[in-house]
Amino acid sequence: MNLVVIKIGGSLMRSDAAARLLTALVDARGRRLAIVPGGGTFADAVRRAQSQHGLSGSAAHHMALLAMDMSAYMLADLSPALVVARAAAEFQASWSAALTPIWAPMRMASVAADIPHSWEMTSDSLAAWLAQQLGATRLVVVKSCAVPEARRHDATALAEAGIVDRCFPRFVSDRNFAWQVVSGAAAALESLAAT
Repeated sequence: MNLVVIKIGGSLMRSDAAARLLTALVDARGRRLAIVPGGGTFADAVRRAQSQHGLSGSAAHHMALLAMDMSAYMLADLSPALVVARAAAEFQASWSAALTPIWAPMRMASVAADIPHSWEMTSDSLAAWLAQQLGATRLVVVKSCAVPEARRHDATALAEAGIVDRCFPRFVSDRNFAWQVVSGAAAALESLAAT
């Protein structure tokens, strides 16, 4: 069965948009999914701490991964059909149990040599990295900001506009998965329904 990785932007967690999207995804069974959460308010706290205390890029990177871990546990608590996955084997176990995994990236990403330790790589590029690691066929990045239709598949234009991080073009270029960036839960569900 084809795997779709869905990255849910941290800003969607500031309202009930992320919870509504997850409910719709869980209700739409029969599709193999992996959810990647943004860091949301937890990542905002890391940014403030780095600014206030002059933390190194490496420390902030590890703290931001922990922020995503916290988001994963928070979102997984919304439904018994959701479960936190920290390693490739845990994704497989989730799907075998007919559950939808939400990635807590600290264990996998903190030891990956190809992941930069800076804010130039956020959960957007981490989602693309995970899609490659898991052999996904598609990546859908869901944002709360407007995403012009003409830019949905132009990684460089999206990065230049600040819609995705600066590393994103590198992590989606020449990969074995299709990808797009969409605005809001409705667009994400429409994108999934089209496949």
